[in-house]
Amino acid sequence: MKAPILNHLIFIVTFSILFGWKASAQTYELASPDGSVEVSINTADTISYLVTYKGEKVLLESPLLLEFNMSPPLGRYMDVVNQEEKVIDNSWEPLIGQQKEMRNHCNQLYLEMVEENFPGRELGMYFRAYNDGIAFRYFLPKLKSKRNLTLTREYSTFHFPDNYSAWMADYGSFASHQETEFWKHPLSHIKSSSAIGIPLTVKHAEHLYTAVTEANLDNWSGMYIGLDEQTVKGIRLQSQLSPKGGDPSNAEKVSISTPHTSPWRVLLIGETPGDLIESDIVMNLNEPCEIEDPSWIK
Repeated sequence: MKAPILNHLIFIVTFSILFGWKASAQTYELASPDGSVEVSINTADTISYLVTYKGEKVLLESPLLLEFNMSPPLGRYMDVVNQEEKVIDNSWEPLIGQQKEMRNHCNQLYLEMVEENFPGRELGMYFRAYNDGIAFRYFLPKLKSKRNLTLTREYSTFHFPDNYSAWMADYGSFASHQETEFWKHPLSHIKSSSAIGIPLTVKHAEHLYTAVTEANLDNWSGMYIGLDEQTVKGIRLQSQLSPKGGDPSNAEKVSISTPHTSPWRVLLIGETPGDLIESDIVMNLNEPCEIEDPSWIK
């Protein structure tokens, strides 16, 4: 009986060496042009990502999900059916600002996924790695039916390794003038019911600062930040979308037709607070100006 067992083990080891375990094929790596920023995306079980800067952990494994009315969460048990990588490197002239020319330089990874189980929905995700940060967004392909989707929750998380100090604006509710001080608190000050505005600026160390924000907000609810109640190492924050009418009891966040792309979720990374201010990521992620002749703007 020992010989068949031994042969079986040899087959498993040989197969693993030649082809790799399935789990290894569910991890995708993306680095910035200079290699300082790295994003690791895992599609096993739940889609998640983690971020490092010059080898230092900036975000631990952070899950990503979308939830719609009368539907199970979208982002679990996904099969990657196509992946596309490309280098983006172009320059453009902004209408305002201190720079005459702005460079948009990053590496992008697009993952096209399908649910393993019924109902077999499709989901695309874009990830970009810049030398001073990362960004990601969701893409919902066109549905066969013409019905709109009612988004009830966007579960985009930012899993910080420790209880760092941060500068935050707590608006108290989703219906506000967004005029308040940015107070310095530990990340643990944020509760699950909080409506923390963006940007949320975090001090990891004397040589490392980050800021959570968004870009290209179009036909989607504005993002606030709250605490993820799940018990994890460090502090995991999650996106809080403003409900229609600003009423927290309203489960509907936005009604969308497909195909549709979400706003960019952005993490700026710098070695000083000034690096965050000087970053061009948000402007590069927004759509170009649609005014054909903007010369009249002063």
